[in-house]
Amino acid sequence: MTTRSLLFTFLIFVIAAAAAMPAAAQRGADNRPMPRFPDSTERPLVEEAIRKLRIERDKKAFNETLDRGAEALRLAEEVESSFAAGGQLTKADREKINAVEKIARKIRSDLGGGEDDKADDDTPAPQNTAEGVAALKSAAAALHDELKRTTRFSVSAPAIFSTNAVIRATRFLKSSR
Repeated sequence: MTTRSLLFTFLIFVIAAAAAMPAAAQRGADNRPMPRFPDSTERPLVEEAIRKLRIERDKKAFNETLDRGAEALRLAEEVESSFAAGGQLTKADREKINAVEKIARKIRSDLGGGEDDKADDDTPAPQNTAEGVAALKSAAAALHDELKRTTRFSVSAPAIFSTNAVIRATRFLKSSR
């Protein structure tokens, strides 16, 4: 009998404690009920902080896109100067070409472009490696110029076309041995 009464008492104690916990959790240190959501004076402050964080994130992403465009141009210029000096593409040049393609794909994705790599204009395809290197350099320069003209509030179709031209040039150079 004592075990049963002890068990029953323990069960009643646990139920009473469980019932009292939610009520206690909703009260602050001064025993006033705590609000479920921030009150109307705090809500605009939270929204403003979120808005500022979004603006900073967008600025950072736009600046990273500009930096990527400058990096693609720098790498294309290095490939061009190396090819002019040696008359052929080295392994390091091919790695730079791969990096330029990867950068151009990232820029195109950031700008909202799709995966369509077909020619957007009537520019003839390069016929040899020298023309391919020149096409890469001019497309990377055009891309960099277009990115400098855009704002973070706009979508630039010419910049997307330029990324496609860069990708086509890199693919040509990768396929030519």
